[in-house]
Amino acid sequence: MAQAVDKGTIEGDVVNVSSGRGIPGAQVQLQAGDDKPLFTSTDERGHFRFENLALQIYQLQAHSPGMMNVPPERDAPAAAIVVLHRFRPHAEVRLELKPSESGIGKDGDDSGRRAQYRAAITIMPPQIHVADIDGEVISKLTGEPIAGVKISRQSRETVSVTTDMNGHFHMPGVPGLHSTLTATKSGFLRRSFEVAIKPEDSRITLKFEITPQAVIAGR
Repeated sequence: MAQAVDKGTIEGDVVNVSSGRGIPGAQVQLQAGDDKPLFTSTDERGHFRFENLALQIYQLQAHSPGMMNVPPERDAPAAAIVVLHRFRPHAEVRLELKPSESGIGKDGDDSGRRAQYRAAITIMPPQIHVADIDGEVISKLTGEPIAGVKISRQSRETVSVTTDMNGHFHMPGVPGLHSTLTATKSGFLRRSFEVAIKPEDSRITLKFEITPQAVIAGR
């Protein structure tokens, strides 16, 4: 059965902006509000990934030995801001560390090698996943399948199919992440169903219940 998207992913790269190469072993900190921060380290390519995240607002920072998080401009943010929500649960982020050109500091320390930091965040557009939907429509009162129910999906234009004599329908090529299907038939209450299509879904099986109008009228 299809389920609503309730977890997200943030991944990206920590890059030396001067060379364009990823920085291995950089520490990446992820924090939501006053929650305890999460940490991970970049791999040999400078890539990192946080999984199974709640859908909310996050701040993201990168740290590496001999570098410091100093925005390149006065009003630049010190951390990348990432917003995950149900229609955009995955984000890709590029964190850039820019070494200064001054080299060794005047006191002989490595302060001159510390890098300025800037967060170049790219929120990826929601990926369009496509799945076929196989469904059955039954009466909420009797549990029996209902033939002749119109199942519609509204996009740029309305796409619809009709249940067969066994109450079954097939709707191919439904794009996600979320689609709303509406079931209509004379003598029954109109009902809409939200379908969440996950990246791994290629086929979804659903069962809808619709209510005869006589049940409502007889209350």
